[in-house]
Parts: sequence; C-alpha cells; structure tokens
Amino acid sequence: TTPRAHAHHSPGHAGTESLRTLASTGSEPTPRRRVALVTEFMSTTSEPTRNAAALGAVSILGTWSLTPRLFVGAQAPFVLVDENVPGSEPMAGYGDTRFSGFFKLGDPNDKKQTWTLGLNLTVPTRTIRYSADPGSQWLVSPLVAFTHASEKFRVFAMVLTPLEMRPAGTALELSPSVGAGYQVTPRFSASMAVGADVRLLTWCSGPRGTSFCPDGRATEEARGLGTTRVSGNLTTWLSLSKIWAVFAAGQLPFTEHKDFAFGANLGVEARF
Repeated sequence: TTPRAHAHHSPGHAGTESLRTLASTGSEPTPRRRVALVTEFMSTTSEPTRNAAALGAVSILGTWSLTPRLFVGAQAPFVLVDENVPGSEPMAGYGDTRFSGFFKLGDPNDKKQTWTLGLNLTVPTRTIRYSADPGSQWLVSPLVAFTHASEKFRVFAMVLTPLEMRPAGTALELSPSVGAGYQVTPRFSASMAVGADVRLLTWCSGPRGTSFCPDGRATEEARGLGTTRVSGNLTTWLSLSKIWAVFAAGQLPFTEHKDFAFGANLGVEARF
C-alpha cells in the first residue's frame, strides 16, 4: 500500500521553489563544485494544499563542472511528513528529484562579480501519496543570479520564474530575492536574504479542457493572481577546512498569506 499523507507544497519541499533554492545553496547562488547533505524542517500552513503539516527532509545533492562555465547538479530528497490531523501517523518516503544546470557569464575566474543563468527541473518521483493529493507535479524553473563580493562583504540577487504543472492545471510565478553577507572572521560568515513569490498566471484543467482561472487551481488555497508571499532567510557558515564547511539557516514569513509558519535547515558541504 502506498503511504498516504495530507500535505504537499513544492515538489520535494515544504516551501516555494525560491525558498528551496536558498536553502539548498546556503544562500550562495553562484554555482560551485560540491557534494552536500542538507536537512530541512518546516511547519506548514493550510494555504498551499488546504492541509497543515510538519515536514522534514534530508537531501543528498551535488554539483559538477563540465567546463569552467557550465555546471550540472542533482538533488535527491528523503522526506518525513507528520500530518496535523487526528489519528494520523508520520509518513516517510522519497521526494521529487531535482536536476539543475548553470552557466556562468563573463570571466569564470572572476571571484568578485558573477552573473549566472540557470534552470531547475523537478520530476515526480515521490513515493508518498497524499490524502489531498495534487497528483504528479513537474516544475521547470529558469533563474538569473548575480553576486558581487569584496574582501568582507557580499551582495546577491536572484530571480526565478517557476512553472509548476499538475493534473489540476499549470501555474506561473515570479520569485525575486536579494541578500547580503558579511565575513565576520576568516572561518565564520553570516547573510540575510528577503524573497517574494508572486502568482502571475494560472491555467486550470478540467473535463472541457484548459482555461484561464484567476482564483487558482482546485488543489490549492489562496493562490489568486497577484497573491504575494514574502519571507526572510538568515544563514550562517562555518568553514572547517579548505574543503569542508557547515551552514545553518532559519526562515520566517512576513506577510499575511504564507506557505509555512517557520523553517530551519542544517547542511554540511565538501567543495572540490
């Protein structure tokens, strides 16, 4: 029997695509050769899929350089869902797999300023079936990222346009984020970022075909056109050696409409 659970938000994650990107990279959007283990926890709200839950995930991810400019990566999440309903039991399984490609513009050896074009593709591989199940979800998310770093300060900006497809229809969002970081000591750094997710377009699928639906799809809540969610992300990094580093982060929503009540993640990374 396939495990059943009540909540599902972005594929393989409890938050939005932009939040997942910040969490998996440790708020460092510039691509780099690495292997990482990232743990995540989020307490979700009822808005995304009408069911609240606590979700934990452990992801194994890696990024490899094919050339000095071109990078490819993959993220494999293992998830645990604890539903916020009487009589429910925690459900564990595999989430939706994410593949990534990145291309550095300009001089790939420039450590001060980097422009990056990217594309994330999430495919439906999850083994948990949700009681309010949205069906198989595909997500295609182009991105543009900019990073400028000085000796101690770093600023970055990123814009994603996630296109998410499920049996109930297709939705397009705009997800900008900006942040800044400071190198406190040679081994310790901290950064803050603010991101938004804005619903741009929604198409609903039904017996009579596909139609434009400004109020959102049948399997989601509070997703009308223009609906905006804003959240903050605080990340700290501790360098253990030239190769190894650990990072920890916390997330909080700032707006009335929100996908999660709070979130946290911890990761360990090896760069090569």
